[in-house]
Amino acid sequence: MKGKVIVNFGDSIFGNKRPPNDISTALAEITGATVHNLGFGGCRMSCHVREWDAFSMYRLADAITTRDFSVQDAVDVEAKSKDKTDEMPIYFLETRALLKSLDFNQVDIVTIAYGSNDYTARKKIDNPENPFDVDTFQGALRYSIKTLHQTYPHLKIFVCCPTYRFWVNDNLELIDDSDTRLYDGQSMDDFIEASRRVAKEYHVKFIDNYYELGINKFSRTYYFDGKDGSHHNPRGARLIAEHMASELF
Repeated sequence: MKGKVIVNFGDSIFGNKRPPNDISTALAEITGATVHNLGFGGCRMSCHVREWDAFSMYRLADAITTRDFSVQDAVDVEAKSKDKTDEMPIYFLETRALLKSLDFNQVDIVTIAYGSNDYTARKKIDNPENPFDVDTFQGALRYSIKTLHQTYPHLKIFVCCPTYRFWVNDNLELIDDSDTRLYDGQSMDDFIEASRRVAKEYHVKFIDNYYELGINKFSRTYYFDGKDGSHHNPRGARLIAEHMASELF
């Protein structure tokens, strides 16, 4: 894949780990492609609250295709990074600048990897009356794919489902994981299958980063550090990159 350009969209699974420990760096090493990390931690596929919504996937799709980044520019990231009640990662400054600098006519592949924050935020999966309802997970994903392909039909889009996560107590004993935890009766599997359905609906590739990685309640301590059951250590990031690379080829 040398000479190809890949853009990884996503939440903190991509964004919060910075080079050289992020998934995008590992993916570049494995494939030989140029890989850009456009992950914004804490963000969703669907509508978010306050300034965070500017970095939801559907908003990014709008900004990229219109070349209008006023919604993103309106966010005072530096001030938000100091807000202890609603703190925004300072690296958003760097990622926002990268977002604005990229020419998507020169991008070959886009990966879209969200769902964990939609799941914990209890967002609705779909709206039967409006398939492009961006306040729902499937609606926002449909909208993002449609918007990107209408302007950049050459893009190869890959939809990645959310990854396994878990919760522990102060003694690092497992309390619960995404195999069993429900939010308003919705499971992580509901969001995984929603990703799969929309990928099939739009004839784009689906990458299963949940059931096909081998990360589970028994292997979790090898791929995660300490109390953080959401963000992978370098081994976990490398595993995700290897799996994604095998699907991109």
